[in-house]
Amino acid sequence: MQRFVLGVILAALLSAPVASAQSRTQHATPAMKAEESRSTGESGTEIKDSWLTTKTKAKLFADRHVKGRKISVDTHAGIVTLRGKVESAQAKNAAEHIARRVDGVKGVTSLLQVVPDRQRKFVDAKDDDDPWPYTQLGREVPLRVLLERMIVRSSNLATNLAMRTLRVHEVQRVCRELGATDMRILRGVEDLKAHAKGLDNTATAHDLALLLEAMPPAAVEILLRQELNEGIPAGLPPGTRVAHKTGDITAHYHDAALVFPGGGRKPYSLVVMTRGFATKEAAAEFVREISRTVHKSRVDSAR
Repeated sequence: MQRFVLGVILAALLSAPVASAQSRTQHATPAMKAEESRSTGESGTEIKDSWLTTKTKAKLFADRHVKGRKISVDTHAGIVTLRGKVESAQAKNAAEHIARRVDGVKGVTSLLQVVPDRQRKFVDAKDDDDPWPYTQLGREVPLRVLLERMIVRSSNLATNLAMRTLRVHEVQRVCRELGATDMRILRGVEDLKAHAKGLDNTATAHDLALLLEAMPPAAVEILLRQELNEGIPAGLPPGTRVAHKTGDITAHYHDAALVFPGGGRKPYSLVVMTRGFATKEAAAEFVREISRTVHKSRVDSAR
């Protein structure tokens, strides 16, 4: 159980600048469908903003007239905010209409920009969430698949569903047992209502390194398949094996890695957490430079 918790914690902590752990259901795999019915089917039950966000995204992804992966969705007090770029006024209107029809949504604020595809390359596009889990809503998905998506594609939905199999006190207990005493895990990813109440999860580079070094081999294998490699791996010699997890949100970019330098040298952990860079690209370049410097120091010291 402890080793399963380790893998989930690391993914949750780096899916955003803050960590994520929230409630618990009996099974993560059918929860995509079951949780939707529980959240919307009971009269008088308050619908969590995070679930309204999930449902709205799912509706956008399902509509053939709207490229849902190019639209970000936030919800606060039942008001859905749409951001991103769409290719036509018709697509903009369709997205707004879809959001308004989601059960439980009290209102829609649209900040969508109309940018034709031929002009898209001249616009700074916001990174999209992993679209695949939203195409699986209503289906059973194995937990191992959710674990894979939350690591290799940084899926917030997969992270939240996986975290629902754990109790917060179990997560905190594992952190404390490993010496990660500065971890604070209070909520799930994209839970803006909890954020508004000051309920934010926190982590430190030191504690993330402790978790990395305690990872079981199966978790390391998943981390080695990470597809978002613009940070620590990009600062290393080609072919260097890196088991890592990235995370980013506005003005924050993190990367936590186990680096296997090869040549008989021992692996080492490297965690870089940044804040305040104007762009993700600038932050990633800073992380790459640190990665290059640390690797050179490790290699030189081993000679």
